[in-house]
Amino acid sequence: MRTVNNMIDNLNKEINIIVDNNKNIDPKILIEKYVDTIASNLYLNNYFVKLYNDKSLISHLHYDIDGKNSKIDDIVKIALRGKGAYEVNKNLLYISLPIKFGNEIIGAVEYIHPLTNELDSINFIKLIFEIFGLISIFIILLVSIYMSYIITKPIKQLDSAARKFLNGNYEILPVKTKDEIGNFTMTFNQMTIFLILLIKRIKIST
Repeated sequence: MRTVNNMIDNLNKEINIIVDNNKNIDPKILIEKYVDTIASNLYLNNYFVKLYNDKSLISHLHYDIDGKNSKIDDIVKIALRGKGAYEVNKNLLYISLPIKFGNEIIGAVEYIHPLTNELDSINFIKLIFEIFGLISIFIILLVSIYMSYIITKPIKQLDSAARKFLNGNYEILPVKTKDEIGNFTMTFNQMTIFLILLIKRIKIST
């Protein structure tokens, strides 16, 4: 928007200079006389330009990229009332600004900028986020599987040891963690050792 405002400011300055040098020239007639030259000068940075007087399109160098031909858009009507306006339609950015001579509005200029590069950038960013999201989900899945394995493995070992315990096979389990499962394993080992010692005492006494 700043680029467009600078361009229209330059246009207004050029019109005022030409009119100052040609006191008897009506600025509206001046625009219509030099409209194609003005449009060519304003065409910059992939902005397509259309110039209007207060009734219709007057530039013969406009680019029919939007299929609207000489139709005066709503944003052009706003510009003819003295205010800038913009809209986005069908991947095109429309910016319309008034052309002023002093306090008088003598026309409007409409810039049409294809948003192809911007949309490509947005789609690329979306693709990056989607890839990042899939990678994140994959990492979370791997971590979940790993954590599940860490938690369930000692529980299965305890279950297996408890079943053996019922059959008289007393097994001391290794304590690999310091969490609740590790504490439970230590308690289980203490109980196993106590029973082993108790059985030995009973055998000795008998």
